[in-house]
Amino acid sequence: AYMTRACEPVLNGTTNTIFSVYNEVSQSGNNGIFQNGGPTDGKLLYILRTASGNPTLFDLDSNGAKLQSLALFNSVNESVIMSLDYNGGSGNLFKNGSGASSNSFGGSSFNCSTGTLDLGRYFYGGIYPADGGYLNGLIGDFIYFNQVLSASDRQIVECYLSNKYNIPLGHTCP
Repeated sequence: AYMTRACEPVLNGTTNTIFSVYNEVSQSGNNGIFQNGGPTDGKLLYILRTASGNPTLFDLDSNGAKLQSLALFNSVNESVIMSLDYNGGSGNLFKNGSGASSNSFGGSSFNCSTGTLDLGRYFYGGIYPADGGYLNGLIGDFIYFNQVLSASDRQIVECYLSNKYNIPLGHTCP
């Protein structure tokens, strides 16, 4: 199942911090976590299988990755807290509160002239069920800030999610 509604332009700013708690029950296809916009515009956060299961923040307008994990991020049936921040030119990716190896690329032009806001689906067009990459798993929480949070503020949100889902973190909580 996925959630969909009208595209939200406020979610397509160039700076953001995103948190997602998810668990993949199988790892096949490109699994969408968040998309705001249509198949050729907007912001997309998905797990890219061609890169061995790496979470990727993608700019559909420029057809390019903006932040991508350099290693397999999670295993099947592993609940994770994924945190990322992106300032329009560079970013950081975190797994369970610890830095994850990633590359970031500058120049974002996120917009939302067409399409919808989807959680749990990467919509690329067509007719259901062949219209997108659906997350093969569960999303517990999705939290979006339209700014890059400080490290201490990011850790507060990670601690909240850790306590809620009993997922250990790579840092101590206040």
